[in-house]
Amino acid sequence: MGATEQVVHATPLSVSANRKVIGGILTIVLPVALWFLPLPLATDAKHALAVASFMIIAWITEVLPHALTGMAGCYLFWVLKIVDFGVAAAQREGDT
Repeated sequence: MGATEQVVHATPLSVSANRKVIGGILTIVLPVALWFLPLPLATDAKHALAVASFMIIAWITEVLPHALTGMAGCYLFWVLKIVDFGVAAAQREGDT
């Protein structure tokens, strides 16, 4: 009787893994580019756009958990002195 051979095929990265790799790169590269590009915007507006783009790309590509992305965005708004801490961590009235 013959022995059976198992053939294991190497599979490429799944679509989800590709999305996370590309998303991870874009999550860093695009905001840094927006931060330093000489756009005709106020400095605070350009920096806020960079942080917001980080958050949006991270949410879409799910590179980080959604809650962590939101917290990182609030932290970046504050630590990069785009807004005061009270504004970055503010909760709207009616939200509980």
